[in-house]
Amino acid sequence: MDDRMFSEIRDMLDQGIAIKETREQVNQGFRDVADAFNFFPNASKVSPDFQYTHDLMFRTMATLVPPAPSVLDLGAGTGRLSKLVLGRFPQSQVTLVDISEKLLKEAARQLEEIGAEFRTVAGDLFANDDVQLEADSFDCVVSSYALCHGRIESEYEGLYARIRNWIKPGGCFLCLDHVHGSKAELTMLGFEDWAELLRRNFPEDRVEPILKNSLIEDSPLDIPHHLSLLSKVGFESVDVLWKKGLFALYGGFGKTVESPDVNHKATRDARPEPSQSLYPDKSKGCRTQ
Repeated sequence: MDDRMFSEIRDMLDQGIAIKETREQVNQGFRDVADAFNFFPNASKVSPDFQYTHDLMFRTMATLVPPAPSVLDLGAGTGRLSKLVLGRFPQSQVTLVDISEKLLKEAARQLEEIGAEFRTVAGDLFANDDVQLEADSFDCVVSSYALCHGRIESEYEGLYARIRNWIKPGGCFLCLDHVHGSKAELTMLGFEDWAELLRRNFPEDRVEPILKNSLIEDSPLDIPHHLSLLSKVGFESVDVLWKKGLFALYGGFGKTVESPDVNHKATRDARPEPSQSLYPDKSKGCRTQ
């Protein structure tokens, strides 16, 4: 990454939420996808260790869920992750949730072709009560490059509380996603490594827009924040299974008997000063076409 690009990306990072699209703007972008069939075709080129990380997700599932698990795929898009789940667990019953009915329609078409058992639910993952699912109904909740579209910490906390409610006792939540470092300097190291990966897989003129777009569309937390929130809402144990730069596979496992008495409504809308981070102490990005 040259000095100019580094400086501009660091400036965007420091501005935090001030430069970002609103959650509704992000949602509308996915609702208005023009070509659902060709949505997010470069997933394996945008993130590191693509095959290994998905294999690790499924090996983790295999140690924790029954052979025919009920699986919830959050931010499912056209069903890319769901199809991989079904490839590893052919008897799975999969529920796909996404904000975009267009993408879910394409997912349904593809899953029908392989005779999968599935259902689709259109809704905003980060809006309280927008996605209505039964409690204790899933062996595993999975997500891949979707949850980074949350905006503030309370939105993540509210979503994690609902995920905890949806999984069965002994179930698990596994998320492979875009993250930031716990300090801006660490995040910038991650951007440098990401730029090198993108240069190997894309023409030079695609690299800078992908990096900058992630700062406009995505608002990823750092791993310590994710794990802290998962513990706070009542997951029995939490862990990070893999991390490389700005990407990580993390999760919550099992749940405490009683849900903690915390406020899960994502109502906080305080905007930090431009020099502040999105986080207390200190974006079309993950789905780059």
